[in-house]
Amino acid sequence: MNFSVIIPFRNEKENLDDLLKSLAAQKTRSKYEIIMVDDFSDDGGDEIVKKYEEIKLLHRKDFADNPNISSKQNALDIGVNFAQYDFLLFTDADMVFDVNWIENYRISIEKTEAKFIFSRTQIHQTKNFFEILQKTQLDFLFAAAFVFCKLNFDGSAMGNNLAISKDVYKKIGGQNVIGFSLVEDKKLLSIARKNKIKIFCTQDFSAYAFTKPVSPKKFLHQTLRWVKGGFLESKFLTAILLIFALGNLFIVPAFILILLLLPVFLKNKISIKYVLLLPFVFFIETIIITWSLFFVKLRWKNIEI
Repeated sequence: MNFSVIIPFRNEKENLDDLLKSLAAQKTRSKYEIIMVDDFSDDGGDEIVKKYEEIKLLHRKDFADNPNISSKQNALDIGVNFAQYDFLLFTDADMVFDVNWIENYRISIEKTEAKFIFSRTQIHQTKNFFEILQKTQLDFLFAAAFVFCKLNFDGSAMGNNLAISKDVYKKIGGQNVIGFSLVEDKKLLSIARKNKIKIFCTQDFSAYAFTKPVSPKKFLHQTLRWVKGGFLESKFLTAILLIFALGNLFIVPAFILILLLLPVFLKNKISIKYVLLLPFVFFIETIIITWSLFFVKLRWKNIEI
């Protein structure tokens, strides 16, 4: 199978060079093309894309608008309409990829005959506690998505790292059938399930795709969008997101507790490692992941847990 990588972008100028260099460096037995869809950028990012002659660059302003779906959804379907290969690989413009990203999909699809498959994205370049927190949380979300997939539950998949057969995508009607959605990736997964399409995750669920941490303001906006979109699409998913959010509330008191107890631990010569365990008042997330391990074996960072 071969892949059409479809990437909508808006004002991502600072990220485009790293993204496109990582895509150009892919080592895979498959053929692949890169389709960039400029979603009304005004930062000159399209000039960076033009430096890469092998890339198809489309501008959303040149196409008719579908008012029943979001701007990003319009951009996605424009890219799909120009795709020449049999698998669509969706991602975002703020990503960078390991050289084996596409090959990992090829191997998994070949082994499973999947028509809808997703993989894991990880945050890299963390510099402070808040960014490490984001990384931990994203790992948790992908662990949950992996588990739901293995249990055949209607969970979620991230739109920055999923592949779907072009025939299946067009058969179920694409973004137009999804309708306006803040979580179009989750809605696409749900519609695929309703059409009896089995959902797979890559057999090697190590991270081959990476994104950067975001500012606290953007992180809050992103979380609220997920919760709002999840509530509209799935009450069960909303409950998971709320549990996920509640886990964060315990971080601050955990570190306050560390500061309060540190003198006591030191005075009594108690190993500092026990103090460092206190932040794991992240216990809700830990309980969920532990519970899930009774049902599936996670292949995590190439290690079976």
